Amino acid sequence: MKSDPILDKFLAAHSKIKTANHILIVSPAPPDADSITSCLLLSEYLKLPWLNKPHTLYCTQTVPQPEENLLLKFFKSDLLQFSLDLPRVHPTCIALVDYGNFKTAGLNASDFMDAEFIGFDHHDQPADDFPENGLQIIDQEAASTTALLYHYFCYIGVPISKAMATYITVGILADTGRLTNPKANADALRIVANCIEKGIPWDRILEAMQPRISKNRLHVWAQIALHSMSIGAYGFISAVVSKNNLNHWGGTAKDAESLLGWKQMLEDARVTVLILEQGDREWKIALRSKVPREISVAKIARRLGGGGHPHMAAAIWSGDPFDAEEILRKEVVSILQKS
Repeated sequence: MKSDPILDKFLAAHSKIKTANHILIVSPAPPDADSITSCLLLSEYLKLPWLNKPHTLYCTQTVPQPEENLLLKFFKSDLLQFSLDLPRVHPTCIALVDYGNFKTAGLNASDFMDAEFIGFDHHDQPADDFPENGLQIIDQEAASTTALLYHYFCYIGVPISKAMATYITVGILADTGRLTNPKANADALRIVANCIEKGIPWDRILEAMQPRISKNRLHVWAQIALHSMSIGAYGFISAVVSKNNLNHWGGTAKDAESLLGWKQMLEDARVTVLILEQGDREWKIALRSKVPREISVAKIARRLGGGGHPHMAAAIWSGDPFDAEEILRKEVVSILQKS
């Protein structure tokens, strides 16, 4: 059972939603499997006959397709619900899921002064730009935002349907690295077990979870290891990958990003970093920690304006990527020297 403050917030959120005329459900950008399934989960809730609330699913970036994330293949038609444009109808309630701040949501809170704000999140750092009159529901122990929403629905008495159970499970699997990282706690396992009992396509989900590595992806990984990867002291392993190099190697952003988890398997790795070019002087920084109790990459990412979890975090950097790489390296060294 969740703590009393969170349960009180559950009731407050349900009350705000029941009185809203139009609800805007917002995923941060870039969207991931947990943020996408959390949005779809809230949409299922709002479609319930006794609630039946008009709503819009919104993200400033196109959501990944099943070809990019096999866990999303169960929701191919559902992904079409997301809009890149704000609704013409002014929302009276805005629900933000799985996000670090309003910058990642692509919203300016001052443009919606009359709206109620509700945040559902499981990151370790509350958004520092959330409106003072907004309602932030944060459970740092939750395996995913969908796990937090599972407890929300259970507490307010909303039955979990098979579709909802599938969204919940995929969100948990995505944010726990397929039940392999520290977020895969007892609560997460209980929720997944309950969802399996709802009749979700568990066998197909297990199949989608299996890693798939093509010969071309192996080639791209080899090129990154040879030309871009740096193995430093204290187990700090990083790679800076430009769009030009990636194109030259015949790879995609997904090819480069998929290497991040495998880098953690290196014997001396403690923190692994991928700095990947997204656009003109804009770089996406992804961080992983094998020792999250010792080194929280969420705290390190905040140094660059990002955030996340102790074991997994991200940031966006505009400028020289090697400057960002050096800042991160110094942060890791400083933490370990102090310990």
